[in-house]
Amino acid sequence: MSISFKSFNLNLLEYFVLKLFKIKNNISYRIINLPVKKKKWSVLRSPHVHSKSKEQFEMCIFNRLLILKTFNFKEKIRFFNTIRNRLVPGISVQFKYV
Repeated sequence: MSISFKSFNLNLLEYFVLKLFKIKNNISYRIINLPVKKKKWSVLRSPHVHSKSKEQFEMCIFNRLLILKTFNFKEKIRFFNTIRNRLVPGISVQFKYV
């Protein structure tokens, strides 16, 4: 079982991950830092004469993967409920059953 977290804000994601480490449960888990996905694009500043003048933008998506190592169903449900209760706006959560 794995849970992936995504956010545009790195500080917010790190804050949430530290919050998860402070939870005292019987669940053993491991957090993996996944690579950052970057999207870049350029926009013309003026449409007519100064077409070489462009403005560049970049969007970074930060990812973390949490892998649960226990197999007790009740403990997993309790852990999911704590994640759901402590979830911060701006973080996307996706549960994967492997």
